[in-house]
Amino acid sequence: MFTATDVRYLYDGSFNGFCCCVFESFSRKEFPCAIANEHEAEAFLGEERSIPTESAYAARVQSSVRTKLGSGILEFLKLSLLTCIPNKELLMLTLLHKAYYRYGASVLERETDECVSTLLKAVRRLTHEAHQLTGFVRFSEIDGALVAVIHPKNWVLPLLSEHFCARYPQENFLLADASHSMALLHTPQKTEIIRAEAFEIPQPDAEEQHFRRLWRLYYRTIAIEQRVNPKARMSHMQKRYWKDMTEMTEDGDLPPANTFLP
Repeated sequence: MFTATDVRYLYDGSFNGFCCCVFESFSRKEFPCAIANEHEAEAFLGEERSIPTESAYAARVQSSVRTKLGSGILEFLKLSLLTCIPNKELLMLTLLHKAYYRYGASVLERETDECVSTLLKAVRRLTHEAHQLTGFVRFSEIDGALVAVIHPKNWVLPLLSEHFCARYPQENFLLADASHSMALLHTPQKTEIIRAEAFEIPQPDAEEQHFRRLWRLYYRTIAIEQRVNPKARMSHMQKRYWKDMTEMTEDGDLPPANTFLP
């Protein structure tokens, strides 16, 4: 039997770090009241325990999940950690408890279970947002490199990395996630996700501004004014993406972008 406690676990935000929280919980037979990323944690008046990331413990947890529950559950947990829902770590720990002691490998089929349902919906929103951004990211050439900024709800950079690195393998590019102060940095020799808390994109030069204007002009030229349907557009391209899309920004002597259907 696990004992519910008033202890909050603090970890480094990584998946290995979360696995160490799982190891701590199962080895102590206790269930924490919360699990928080130490870089984002809000003030807490109760007892806290810092859980160090130990690769050996993380490997044991991942091996156990893969062997007893299947690799699908392990991948689902990795995706769950990238979502933006509150208390996701505690929900993930609860999911593992349900899997080990009640449902086994079929835990994700229990969609009527509130914990399972919440995580499934969150992961669907995550993967949908990442899929949309593969088409909505707009790179600009600045100082010889491709640069773009996005404002996602979820932490999508790990999912976007494979797509854009395969698409531009020989390019130097930076994709900045302004919502989470992180950036995907790629060169032909190396790819990494780094913290970018003070990142600021330089102003585009005259050539880049020229190409942006050409893209806006093309966008407006191919539009069919008689087929304007703002509701249909926003269902396919939500308005929160517009501020990061070149064709949706205004240009002095062109019609407003929201006049036309993309």
